[in-house]
Amino acid sequence: MIESVYIVDDTPAQKRTLITMGANVLSSKEDVENAVRQHPSANSWWIALQEPSAHWLAYALANSSVRVRGRLLAMKDIPAQLTTLFADRFDKLALKPHSHLPINEILTIFLRQDRDEFCIGGTVDKAAQAIICIRGDLTVISAPLSFFESSSRVVPHFNDFEVIDHGRTLRFGRYEAAFSALLYERDSKYRRRLNKMREQKERSLGASMRRLRKQRRLRLSDLGALEKTVARIERGEVKVPRRQTLARIAKLLHVSPEQIQEY
Repeated sequence: MIESVYIVDDTPAQKRTLITMGANVLSSKEDVENAVRQHPSANSWWIALQEPSAHWLAYALANSSVRVRGRLLAMKDIPAQLTTLFADRFDKLALKPHSHLPINEILTIFLRQDRDEFCIGGTVDKAAQAIICIRGDLTVISAPLSFFESSSRVVPHFNDFEVIDHGRTLRFGRYEAAFSALLYERDSKYRRRLNKMREQKERSLGASMRRLRKQRRLRLSDLGALEKTVARIERGEVKVPRRQTLARIAKLLHVSPEQIQEY
């Protein structure tokens, strides 16, 4: 549970709103020094909005022997030496994402119990052909850009990337992808947690196959000769398909036959 959120900003345009939401807005070097002297707990979260405010925080840390712990999100590019200092003094450090949510939306996510299920910002690295996303708990999740290939007519444009919908959606031009789909594919803990919630619901082979097919963004018509067979399995008309048939379906869904019911 978060005990305190500190927002370090030399130009706090939303100061009143952020304070109302429960944040401690530090708008001067003295404010930052006083906050550091108070020995914030490991459950404190910090956001440095501008480069000057990051320098204020570095100054306060350099003049204190306190290891702040907690977590820090730096929203602007900062010098490498400050990165080294922050990494030493905080338990978790997240650096400037290319695209990020407005600060009030980030604060709202920080204060949620399920903050790790939201994206607060991310960066598309074309050289690495990957996207790096910062979650609401400041952990990082990544995926190859090929994850966003679509069978529809809408093609992702990675030069036009934005995090939208209060951290629930990744937009690449006109193409949109649910952040939950990325989590489901790349985070086994999230997948197990979600599946546990589904246990009281349907856990048949057909239900799992339907979820996996949708996860792969495949329509029934994309399955060619197996379309009618998959439709019958998903409707529960076929409870135990032939081994060879199940193997062909699994190959189309990019899993082993045994993995289908994990979804």
